[in-house]
Amino acid sequence: MSEALPKIYFHGWLMKRKTKRGLGIGSKWNKRYFTVELVGDGPYNYGVCYYHSQFDALNLDLPSREPGGWFYLSNISEIKLQLNQPSSITKSKFPHAFVIRTRKRDLYLRAASNNELGMWAAGLAVACGIKTPKNCAWPVRIMGKPP
Repeated sequence: MSEALPKIYFHGWLMKRKTKRGLGIGSKWNKRYFTVELVGDGPYNYGVCYYHSQFDALNLDLPSREPGGWFYLSNISEIKLQLNQPSSITKSKFPHAFVIRTRKRDLYLRAASNNELGMWAAGLAVACGIKTPKNCAWPVRIMGKPP
């Protein structure tokens, strides 16, 4: 008997950078609840989705459950750490920032801790079969074995 694949692979809060078109002037960070979840009919159609609330993301039977945005894991070409990059708004540094590069866009994200950065960067890299960023690993002590 085959084991059923999980609907949601892993999930958690991240800060997502929103930039105006053009030079990136006036960028701001929005808190979003991210999931890696089954988005298609086939068993391996996983995508990265983001929602405005944890409630919307985790209530799978909610009729109005729609992500604010999403893309297939297979579209990810690179995950790059952006450690200690300055923000154009606060001029402070973000020690847990990273970029997800896809064919169509670059998604700039920040995690709250080094463990969360490891979960997302290493977890996404393993899930989509690309190289794990240097000095980044799944937080086994806290999260257990990777999904």
